[in-house]
Amino acid sequence: MRPAILLFAVSWVLGVLGSVRIKDYSNLIKGSRDGRAFNVIAAGFLVLAISQPFTSLLSTVFGRIDRHVPRAVPSLTIINNYIALALTGLSLVLIAWGAEKLYSLTRRRRAALSQSWWVGAFILFGALYAYFIVIQPIHTPLQERVYFLPNWLIITTVAVPYLFFWYAGLNAAYRMFLYQRNSQGRLYKHAFNYLASGIVVVIASSVAIRVITTLSNKLNHLTLAPILFIIYALVAASALGFLLIMIGANKLKKIEEV
Repeated sequence: MRPAILLFAVSWVLGVLGSVRIKDYSNLIKGSRDGRAFNVIAAGFLVLAISQPFTSLLSTVFGRIDRHVPRAVPSLTIINNYIALALTGLSLVLIAWGAEKLYSLTRRRRAALSQSWWVGAFILFGALYAYFIVIQPIHTPLQERVYFLPNWLIITTVAVPYLFFWYAGLNAAYRMFLYQRNSQGRLYKHAFNYLASGIVVVIASSVAIRVITTLSNKLNHLTLAPILFIIYALVAASALGFLLIMIGANKLKKIEEV
């Protein structure tokens, strides 16, 4: 258990440091449109980095309350789920907003065909996610539910918002990749490569972790070890992504300081 706690702690620390480094870089170029965009992205990643330990702490506190007040389980579960949704949404919307600002500065636009494939793939993913999230594996009245909400409310207030936020986040990652590919200057391109790669890894791993979390009751046919291994691997990937962001932001900062 201690290595797992250490892994999560490292990921959280790197997340905060990576966000601060992007903020430092945006302050150096705050007079430009790039600077304003990176400032918004930095705020989004800071919310994302802080939300992870906050929701974990909240779950622990609610878990202790549940032991002493079983009647509070439904209410606390609903509150916990919506807080996690709100923090995830805020972070990804900010990142998407900043990435859109950066993408608007590029001259090239992605081809309609590639956009169709991307949208089509996400629609398929969304349909599968909505299908699995409403299937409740309830065999006895005593079996705990995950959301304590009717299916129509799960779809409209949990599944649909999550899909919207995930689409915004993944689309932001793709636009950061396009922005990096169209950046000018060898040194800038090299630095943006680290930054864009880190952003892609962090967003993809964060989305994957949240997918597994929201579908955790559908994975009860698996033993605990494979699920924990997947989650730990994704947390490690998120930590690596934040490390790449920190390296890229440091390189950009050094270029601007020369």
